[in-house]
Amino acid sequence: DREDNVFLGETGVRGSTMFWKEDPTIRSALWDVHGLRHVVTPYFETAVYQASDSTIEMRDYVHVGAVQRWQTHRGSENNRYTVDWMRLDVNGTWVGDGADSSIGPARSYGPGWFVYHHPSIPFLQRRDHAYYGIVRDTLNADYEWRISETFTLLSDANYDLQAGQLQQMNVGVSRYVHPDISYYVGSRYLRPLWLDIDTNGDGDSDIHERGSHSVIGAITWRLTPRYTATFSQEYNFDFGHNVRSDLTIVRQYHRMFYAFSFSIDESLKRNMVMFSIWPEGVDELTIGSRRYTGLTGAVQEY
Repeated sequence: DREDNVFLGETGVRGSTMFWKEDPTIRSALWDVHGLRHVVTPYFETAVYQASDSTIEMRDYVHVGAVQRWQTHRGSENNRYTVDWMRLDVNGTWVGDGADSSIGPARSYGPGWFVYHHPSIPFLQRRDHAYYGIVRDTLNADYEWRISETFTLLSDANYDLQAGQLQQMNVGVSRYVHPDISYYVGSRYLRPLWLDIDTNGDGDSDIHERGSHSVIGAITWRLTPRYTATFSQEYNFDFGHNVRSDLTIVRQYHRMFYAFSFSIDESLKRNMVMFSIWPEGVDELTIGSRRYTGLTGAVQEY
């Protein structure tokens, strides 16, 4: 029977603390390290849900992790400043009634046009995705190494604890080109999926299992002191198709920022235009997507 009104209740708790140790004697001219501080921030979050109808049921979860940062001083002798030389975030998520590991019938597990580029939904992204309800017990890791002030290595991975398989892994590098441009180039691996795809249009599925390796590129250009543009592209070589293209323009008005984004997602067969607004320094008050709020600081933040 149809329900005109449904209700979803949520209650939970979250907490964190911090420990650190400092050793000013650690130095390296090769890696531009002048002293080292190790900061550990363990955290946890748990929530339970109660729905009035099964159509909006959410999974209860427990999320536990720890962020480690290795900080050092850089800059000239008279102008030292602190930077995060390395950062490692390792966390695990356990959910009630995890989703099945098998894909099932064609198009029953998210879209199956030619590639599903999010076969596992990381915990911190699940509410930003159209299929955030598809989630299982996972172990996630996110690593960043600021090799120099203009070059950074980035990597993240998602491991399915129930299936014992690596679901997704991204590796890339970010380069800042003084004074106004930064770019990113990376690769994305996804575990093989069971998908029934008819590539010839003859009514018979000729692809049943396919892995996925994509190349991702992005460039950010500070056009003027008030305008910033960014363009990103993901292309899947295994399938020979473009996955997603995004173009965003950010405009600064005093202490307020506006962003206009246009996205073409071939894997979801979805085109989207989005408008976002947020005050400077308070990303939590963003109306719209927070995806590009990092562009509103220095270009090096990208």
